[in-house]
Formats: sequence, C-alpha cells, structure tokens
Amino acid sequence: MNKKSIYFTLVKRLLLGVAIILASVWFLLYQTGNPYHEYLLITQSNKAKGQITYSEENSDVVEQYDRYSREVFDVYYEYNFKTPDGIEIKDKGVQTEPKPGFLQNAKKEPIVIEVEYVPSNPKINRIVGMNSQATTIKEFIFRRFGLGLILLILFSSIGFVIISNAVKDFKTQNK
Repeated sequence: MNKKSIYFTLVKRLLLGVAIILASVWFLLYQTGNPYHEYLLITQSNKAKGQITYSEENSDVVEQYDRYSREVFDVYYEYNFKTPDGIEIKDKGVQTEPKPGFLQNAKKEPIVIEVEYVPSNPKINRIVGMNSQATTIKEFIFRRFGLGLILLILFSSIGFVIISNAVKDFKTQNK
C-alpha cells in the first residue's frame, strides 16, 4: 500500500472511533439529561406550587424477556409555576407509565403539583416525584457515576478498540 492510502485508512478509522465515542456520550446525556442540572436541583432547589395544564397519552408495545410484550403509555404533559419573584415558567415533560389514564384529568381541569427549581435559573426545574429522580447526593452519585460510567464505558469501548487497532495497524504498516 502506498503512504496516501495508509494515512487515509488511519484517518478514516480514527474518525469512526471518535464518532462512536461521541455518539455514546451524546446517547447517555440524551437519555439521562444534564447531570449538572440534576445536581443543582438536589443541592440548591426551592419549591413552588404549579399546575399541569395539558396532557396527551400515546400507547406503545414494549418487548420483554421470554417473548413477552406489554403495553406502556407515554404521557406528554405541560405545566407552569410561578416563583416568589413573580416569574412565570412554562415547561413540558414526558413520562412512561404502565397503566393508561395517568394525568388524564389535566384536560378537564389543571392538576396541582409541586415543582423544584434552581432560584438563580428557574428554567432548570422538575416536578417533584416524577421521572424517577435522584433526591440525594448518594443516589445521584450512584446513578450518574456508577451506572452511568458503566454504560458509557460499555458503549464507547467499541470506539476505543477501533482507534487502538487503527494505530497498531498504522505502526505495523510503516515499519
């Protein structure tokens, strides 16, 4: 092989490896949200009363072990709350539920909720008790650095293997 094709193969494989690593980081952050926001909500949050003003439910079939499937319900909801400073915040969320009818009354009349928010930035908020939230630093560390790190290593290891093999192949071809 000539030098140009060796370098091209190296660059191509390095880019593929880096893309896989970045995709695994993006996937983890997409699925779990911003860990810094969750940390702020655990350590600095204030609470305010709010209302769920709208909800919409869609069903989906989830496959389980042993060729078993079950129906789950994805609930999209919109809510608002007002800080003591008078700032009104409108936000939305999605939650998966095993039974239908979760939040169905929000279409008829608003449902009163409690919202945690960061006082310095109320756009960082969450409804108390929804979406399996970490409520303590210990739980946060276990979920983010225990399980999260294991998943990140598992997903990104493919990218590291591709990069490692590309460098090894490059070194053997240049001798």
